[in-house]
Amino acid sequence: MEKVMLKAKLIQIKSSHNNLRTKEVEGEIDKLPTIGESFLICGAGIEFGTRYVMTTPVQSLEKIDNKTFNFKTENSEYTLMLEKAIN
Repeated sequence: MEKVMLKAKLIQIKSSHNNLRTKEVEGEIDKLPTIGESFLICGAGIEFGTRYVMTTPVQSLEKIDNKTFNFKTENSEYTLMLEKAIN
């Protein structure tokens, strides 16, 4: 069975580090953030190739609506915005 990819934008709201070169990453995800698991988004590279951003495990998750989620990891806080709403 083929994985369904969702177009999304990950926005870093707050962080205790500067590991991301930009505060926003647009790309695709194959699953929503899940407490206890790292979150991964894949998009176009800043200069070339593909950019992969993986967080530390999700510690808390809040569903704002069917397109928007806020979550916290060990070091950061993020907003995830999906291109299309999910049920």
